[in-house]
Amino acid sequence: IIKSLEGRTSDMLVTPLGKKVHSLSIAYIMKDFKGVRQFKIIQEDKNKLLIKLRKENDTTQIDTEPIADRIKQVMGEALDISFEISNEVLQDNSRKLSYVTLSIK
Repeated sequence: IIKSLEGRTSDMLVTPLGKKVHSLSIAYIMKDFKGVRQFKIIQEDKNKLLIKLRKENDTTQIDTEPIADRIKQVMGEALDISFEISNEVLQDNSRKLSYVTLSIK
């Protein structure tokens, strides 16, 4: 008999209504948009997402409105989504290339 099952919960985003959504749901959305070379999703509050985007190149233009619209279809219209766009590699302090950082309190 299994008494407990443990796994990675760090990849679960939380909607404004408290529902958990696997970060892969958002990763699949991000892969649909041309010009995005790399992305990082940061959630510090259930009502907000910060999405950092690395462009393909210096001349790439990224329209964030359709990205936000698609994410809100999954996570809810009440979600506040902001974007930071750069040409830099998106690493965290541990120098890892993870695409999700969660620190919801």
